[in-house]
Amino acid sequence: MSGWRGVWLSVGLLAAVVVSGSELKHRIDLERLLTDSTALQRLKILYEPSSHLRIFVYGTGKVITQARPERTLSYMGLVPTCSGSVSEKEIRSLIEDLKARKFFDLPEKGYIYITASDEFDDWFEALKLHGIILDDGQFRARRSFAAGIYMEQQQKLPEDFMAVEAKLDRIAREAIGNEPCRMAAAIKF
Repeated sequence: MSGWRGVWLSVGLLAAVVVSGSELKHRIDLERLLTDSTALQRLKILYEPSSHLRIFVYGTGKVITQARPERTLSYMGLVPTCSGSVSEKEIRSLIEDLKARKFFDLPEKGYIYITASDEFDDWFEALKLHGIILDDGQFRARRSFAAGIYMEQQQKLPEDFMAVEAKLDRIAREAIGNEPCRMAAAIKF
């Protein structure tokens, strides 16, 4: 039995795991978010641009960047966390961009990896998975794409997806700026 030490069965289905009360749907109603202020206030967006970072954007304008807890050494469950805010106008502009880029017309992709070794971390890093999840408080929809190698083929992020990523990156930079970060509990989305 000791010969098996260090060998783990890793099975990864990489398409964001849903662990909330919101039902997973193919799309959510972006128009409602633009016309109903109450619906906009409930909006939560999780953007995972890399294997080490998570960006949370809320309909209230709150923005949080946080190291991914499973990919960092956390101290007592705390991870580096930065926060700031942007205007409601900026959030509405993001939703307009999602509509213009036909975000929910992009296909949803999944990536499966099965191994009897500890190579999962290397595979995950090489995959370069990017994901965006929108949650309107009732429904949740996501799109995930890879920019690395999957099944020996180079993957490519769609241009419309990259444009939405660029907007989310800009919002995070604008909201956080050079503000000092702190240690905080990992956000459960």
